[in-house]
Amino acid sequence: MNPNNRMYVSNEEMLRLGEIMEYTTWYNGNSSELLEFYTESMTTYFTSNPIYLRNRMQYFWARSVNSKRAFRRTHDNLFADIIDVLTNVVGTPVIVGDEKKLAEDLEKSTGLFHIVNQKQIPLTLAQGTGCFKISSNPYGSTPSLDYYTADRVRYHARGEHITGIDFIDYFKDDKGLKYMLVEKRYLTTSGENGGGDLHIDFHLYRWVNWQDSGNTEVGLDTLEETKGLKPSTVIYGIGKLFAVPTTILMDKRGGLYGRSIGEGKLDLLDMVDEAWSIEGRAIRLSTPQTYIPESLLRTTEVPVTDGYGNREIKIERVKPDEFDRDFVVTNDDVIPNGDGRLQSGGIMIDQPHMDVDQYDKTRRRAIIEILNGIMSVATLGVTLNPGMNEPLESREREKITTLMRNIIVAKEKTILENVLTDLMDMADYKRNGYFFLRAEKDKTRVEVRFSEFANPSLETELKVLGSAWSSGQISTELYVENLWRDRLTDEEKQAEKERLEQARHEALLAPAVYEGNNVENIEEVLRNGISNSVAKDSGKQEGVSEKGKNDGGGDVGDDIRHKGKQ
Repeated sequence: MNPNNRMYVSNEEMLRLGEIMEYTTWYNGNSSELLEFYTESMTTYFTSNPIYLRNRMQYFWARSVNSKRAFRRTHDNLFADIIDVLTNVVGTPVIVGDEKKLAEDLEKSTGLFHIVNQKQIPLTLAQGTGCFKISSNPYGSTPSLDYYTADRVRYHARGEHITGIDFIDYFKDDKGLKYMLVEKRYLTTSGENGGGDLHIDFHLYRWVNWQDSGNTEVGLDTLEETKGLKPSTVIYGIGKLFAVPTTILMDKRGGLYGRSIGEGKLDLLDMVDEAWSIEGRAIRLSTPQTYIPESLLRTTEVPVTDGYGNREIKIERVKPDEFDRDFVVTNDDVIPNGDGRLQSGGIMIDQPHMDVDQYDKTRRRAIIEILNGIMSVATLGVTLNPGMNEPLESREREKITTLMRNIIVAKEKTILENVLTDLMDMADYKRNGYFFLRAEKDKTRVEVRFSEFANPSLETELKVLGSAWSSGQISTELYVENLWRDRLTDEEKQAEKERLEQARHEALLAPAVYEGNNVENIEEVLRNGISNSVAKDSGKQEGVSEKGKNDGGGDVGDDIRHKGKQ
């Protein structure tokens, strides 16, 4: 990181870990964890960089820690909602390429795509980075894949090029003592065969604190989990770390660890919770108050034992007990009000009026600012401005979601292709006992593709692609691939291409059928194949409709496309 941007930072690593824990706590979306984090931060995170973090100390959550009054804190799970929705919008990719079968088998055995959707994308967006680690896995026939969160990885670099990564795991022994295992992977340039050498070193520490001070190194044989590890291993000439960092958004300060999607948003997220909490407290305080003369309260007998063991029966008034109502006992002859004392001998209910709309407006405005540059309000599924033109506003602001999704997809494509390539290389090593030094070892062996955002329905695809095919704008092969994708097998796609080409040569103008207007049941198409479904309608159109005949012919596709406008 550029030191000029962190003038008041005294402990860089502690700041990094603190920020990661803070973003992670906000993502977890639990008010108890937030309160616990800011309580602990008063003596750890904040004190490590008191000047740089002085505004954090004034957060609603931080200041409420020392509040002497008990009140309910309300947490809006907005940060988690944003990240989870973005993850769902990205979707699951498909694998393509000549080595597709091997890559798909490795993806299934390691659960790669499941890890990506459940951990890697959401936690990388929340924390700023993370890392996949590919290992040989001595206990299985396929390589192992582990995802390490940002707080469990440390990068080493020469300039902007990562040359080494530390992976951190934590253990406890049977006495409850804590240990930290550090696996160091780094490359040296003295490799054989013109490639870099991969070094893998293991170090076990008696863990005391995050700052590494007092964490003394012990032997690997201290724990059962680590006694079988070799202290140092070198793989000559491989030239790769078998580790893939998952940074999606680059750090604006030029750091290696990337940045959280919540960077610059925590102030507003804290404001949302403050507005929610104050609004809830105002609502509770504005509930009706019931004033009851003491003489009207019921009585009950309560047994009382004094210090000498003597028991007696005491008569006590039974106070009403209802949720969220303040019952105030008054003298029998007076009831207080805002102007003095009102003579009364009965029960009076009073309800103060409080303006809670101001807190609701503050909260809504903060949410809009938080979403700016990240996603559309429509994508999140909420309406923050009841007076807006919703259809138009949704279409325009959906572009923000599309732009953010494109950024994530572009990075994820590279990440996943590198992970799959490393898995395939490691699988070759396990099978053959040595690494193949590929001529283009920097080139990935497989490709992943993500679907388009907001995929059109099959009916829409039939209309659009059918029109493009009938007019000669796309080839038959491209038409079938884009329309059916993984809905048909390769054999079915080939049969469909041949049938379409035959129809084109016989001048049957078959594309009109594929524009979706002559297919009565799309589910039947997916279930039985398009050939059978279309065959049912083969005698209905015969290429030209009555309207086409009366108008002197014309393209059948145009006739069918416009029949709904008559």
